[in-house]
Amino acid sequence: MVAAALITQPAHAQSAPGQNPAQIASTPQAAPLPDAPAVQVADQAADPQAQAVTQNASSKIPSRPPLQFHWDPTYHPNLQPVTVRGLPHNFIQDQMDIWTSPARIRWNDAQWLVPFGISTGWLISTDQHSMTDLVRTPPHAQHQANEVADGGVAVLGGIPLLMFIGSSFTYAPHGRETALLSGEAVADSLVVSEAMQYAFSRERPETDNNQSKFFQNTGYSFPSNHAIAAWSLASVLGQEYPGVWSRLAVYSAASAVSIARVVGEQHFPSDVLVGSAFGYLIGHYVYRARHNDALTSEFRSADPAPHGPGAVPSYLVPYTPGISLQQSAQSIADEPIPAVYKPNPADMDPDGRGSVYVPMDSWIYPALDRIAGFGFIPTQSAGMRPWTRQECLRQITEAEGIISSIMFDRNATRRDLISAREATRMLRDLKDEFAHEDDYFEYLKLDSLYARSTTISGVPLNRSWDFGQTLDNDYGRPYAQGTSAISGGSIAAVSGRFSFYMRDEFQHAPGYANYAQSVLDFINGPQSGGIDEPPPFGLNFSSINRNVPVEMYTGLQLGGWEFQFGKQEIYWGPGYDGPLSWSINAVPTYNAQIVTTRPHQMPWFFAPLGTWRLDLVMGKLSGHTSPARPWYNGQKITLNFGSILEMGFTRWSLFAGVGSPLTIKNFWENIISTSSDFSGKDPGDRKSGFDFRIHVPGARWVTLYADSYADDDPSPLDAPRRSAWTPGIYLARIPFLPRVDFRFEVPSTLLFAGDQGPHFQYSNDHYVDSNMNKNFFFGNSVGRDGRRYEGWTTYWFGARTNIQAGYRQTIRSEQLLPNGTGPSGGTQSDGLLRSTVALGQHFTAGLFVQYERYNEPILTQTMGGPQKDWTGQFQLKWDPKTTAQIAR
Repeated sequence: MVAAALITQPAHAQSAPGQNPAQIASTPQAAPLPDAPAVQVADQAADPQAQAVTQNASSKIPSRPPLQFHWDPTYHPNLQPVTVRGLPHNFIQDQMDIWTSPARIRWNDAQWLVPFGISTGWLISTDQHSMTDLVRTPPHAQHQANEVADGGVAVLGGIPLLMFIGSSFTYAPHGRETALLSGEAVADSLVVSEAMQYAFSRERPETDNNQSKFFQNTGYSFPSNHAIAAWSLASVLGQEYPGVWSRLAVYSAASAVSIARVVGEQHFPSDVLVGSAFGYLIGHYVYRARHNDALTSEFRSADPAPHGPGAVPSYLVPYTPGISLQQSAQSIADEPIPAVYKPNPADMDPDGRGSVYVPMDSWIYPALDRIAGFGFIPTQSAGMRPWTRQECLRQITEAEGIISSIMFDRNATRRDLISAREATRMLRDLKDEFAHEDDYFEYLKLDSLYARSTTISGVPLNRSWDFGQTLDNDYGRPYAQGTSAISGGSIAAVSGRFSFYMRDEFQHAPGYANYAQSVLDFINGPQSGGIDEPPPFGLNFSSINRNVPVEMYTGLQLGGWEFQFGKQEIYWGPGYDGPLSWSINAVPTYNAQIVTTRPHQMPWFFAPLGTWRLDLVMGKLSGHTSPARPWYNGQKITLNFGSILEMGFTRWSLFAGVGSPLTIKNFWENIISTSSDFSGKDPGDRKSGFDFRIHVPGARWVTLYADSYADDDPSPLDAPRRSAWTPGIYLARIPFLPRVDFRFEVPSTLLFAGDQGPHFQYSNDHYVDSNMNKNFFFGNSVGRDGRRYEGWTTYWFGARTNIQAGYRQTIRSEQLLPNGTGPSGGTQSDGLLRSTVALGQHFTAGLFVQYERYNEPILTQTMGGPQKDWTGQFQLKWDPKTTAQIAR
C-alpha cells in the first residue's frame, strides 16, 4: 500500500520543469566517439520552425520598469518557502498522501511495482539461505559493520544539519530548504518503517537461527530503519544537488549503510531492499511536493511578475556570495525569459539514461563480433563484456558511419566493398532490434519468453574438476542422460538513470548414477585434489527440479559509469569458446560492480592514442568447502589503440571465507599485495590475465587474438612460460565465400613449455577449488591440465539466421588422470551442428546437434571402454520487442 504512495505524485505536487532549447543548442556537441549516438540539435538558422519558436518566445518578454522586490505568497501556491513552522502541517499532509495512496495507483506504476514485488518476494524466500550459507559474519566483523551503518547515517544526517545551522547565520535559501526537506523525509520514513515493523513483526536474523519468521512477538526486522533513513536522506540530497559526484557520494553512503546492516547480521536482505526502496521514494516524494525549483536555477516562470511588470519575488532570486539580494534580483530582471522546452527522449544524453545488459547467449554478440571482424567497429571492447543495449546501439552507429564512407568512396578496394555489403546485411537485423531503444525515458517490458529441451542418448561428462563437460558455456545449468528442460523469461525496466533486469528459469534434469568405487576412490584421493566437498553434478545426484534466477541486477548510470548490484555474468576476454578468467560456463555470481559502459577517450595528451574501459567488481562464490563461501575482487582495463590493436589487463583475487574473516584490513592488504600469504596476515589467492586482439593491417577481415591466465604471477607477460594461453584467429569472411566465416582456437591450461601437473593452473593449495562456482569452472571449460583444439565455420543468411559446424578435441594430461592399471590421461572429441533461425520479427528457433566420443581410461574402464553419446537440443524464444512496453 505504501509503495504506491511513494511512486504516485500527490495532486498538489508540481511537475518537473522543462529544458531550454537555447541552452541545448549552446551546449558543445559530443564527439561521435566514444559518446555516440550523440545528441542531435537542429540548426535554428536552417530550421524555420525552431526559429519561429525562438521569436515567439522573445515576443512574450515584457518590458520591465524599475525593480520592485517583495514576497507574494499568492504568486504560486506550490512555491511557498519551506519553514520550520510549516513542518507539522507538511508532515500531516505527507502521511495522508502516503497511507491513502492505493486510491491513486495507476497502470504505469506497474513499471515499479512489478519488479519491486518480484525482487522482494524472491529475497524473502531466500533470506534464510542467504544469512546461513552466504553471510555468516564473524562477531568482530559484525561489530565493524554496525559501526559503518551508524556512521553512514550520522554522516548523511550531519550534512543537512550543518546546512540548517549555516542558513541561520547567512542568506542560504537552497541550503535551508535542503535541511528542512531532509528532516521531513526522515520523519516520514521512520513513521512508515515503525508502522510496518509493528504490523509484520518479523524476527531479526540472530533470533531462532535465521528462520526469518513473520508475525512474532519479538520481531522488529522488516524493514530496516537504518536503510530507510539513509536512503530518504540520500534521495533528498541527491535531487537538491544533482551533480554526478554529489549523487555518487550520497548514494554510495546509503548503499554502504544498507549492505552493512546485512553483513552485521542485523537485517535480512529483503529488509534492507524494502527499506532502501521506501526511503528513496519517500525522499523523492517530499522533494517533488515541496521543492522550489527557482532555488536551483533550473526554472524561471515565463508569467508576468505578480504586482506589475518587472516585479521579481524573493524566492526567485538565487543567492550569490558577495552580491546583495537586490543586485541579484536586478540581474534577473535584465535577462530574457526562455521559452519552455519539452525534451524528446531521443535527445537525451546516452550517459544520462539507464540501460540493461544484453545476455551473453544472445545472437547480438556474434553479429557485432563479425562486423568488428571486418574492421568496422574500431572502439569495440571485445575483452570486456556483456554490453549494455546503449553500448550496442553506439557500436551500430559507429559501424554505419564507417560503412557509409566506404560505400561512397570511389577509391575503395573490391575487398572492402565486399566486406561492407556483408556488414550491411548484418546491420539490418541489428537496427530492427534497437529501432525503439531511444523512444522512452521510462519503460517496463517483457523482454523474452523461451523454452528449451535437451536429450542426451549416452552417459555424458559433467564433472568439470576431473573429467570435463559434454555441454559447456551454458550458465552452469544441470544435465544428465535423458531429457533435460528449461523454461524461463526475462523482464527489463528503465527509469531515467536507473535500470533493472531479471531473468528467471525453471530447470529440470534427470538423475545421474553414481560412479564405480574405483572412480570414487580416485575422486576423493589426493591425486584428484583431495577436496572434501559435497558431491557435485556428475556424482550421484537425483532428479533436479528447481526455479532459479539466472540474472537479477539493478544499475545506476552516471556519466558513462554504471554502479550495479545483483547477480550477473562476467565475460573477460576476446575468445569465442570462453575466456580463461571469467565466462558463462558457470552460474553467474552475486556481485557489486563499477563499470564503464562505453569507451572513454584516453586522458590528457594520450587522447589521440585511443579509448579505454574499466571494470571493478567484488562478489561472492558459492558451492565451495576449501574454504567455504570465499569472496573475490577483480579489476580489468581494456585499451583500444586506433583501429588496429586492443589490449586488456586483468587482476582478480580470492580472499576471506570461512577461517579468514572479511574485514576492511584484509581487503586492503589483498588489493595492494602482489603475493599469496596464508599465514593469516594476508589471506588471498591472486590471479592475473592479459589479452589482445589485432586487426591485421591491409586485411580488415583477419583478426588475431589471444587470452592468457597466470596464478600467483603479477601478469602472464611476466612469466609467459608459466601461464595458460588461448591463441586464436578469426576470418570474418573466406575468400570467394563472403557469407562464410571461420574461427580457430587452442585453449590450454596444459602449459606449452611442459606439463606442470593438475595443481598448477585452476587450482590452489589454500583455495583449492578457487576457479569454480557451484562445481563448474567459471573460466574456460577445458579445466585443469588440459588442451583443446577447436574450430567453427558459420554460414550467415543474416544476423539472426545462420548455420554453424564445429569440431573440438580435448586432451587431458596423464598427470591429471593417472591410471596405475593401464593407459592414463584422456581424450574427448565432439562434432557439432548449430543453427539459429528467425521466425518472423518476434520468434527465434535454435537447433543444436552434437556427437561425442570420449576415452578417459580411469573412468571408461569401469564403463566397458570408450563412450559415445548424441545430444539434441531445440529452443523456441519469443521476443515481444515493443509490444509490452509501458511509457509515460
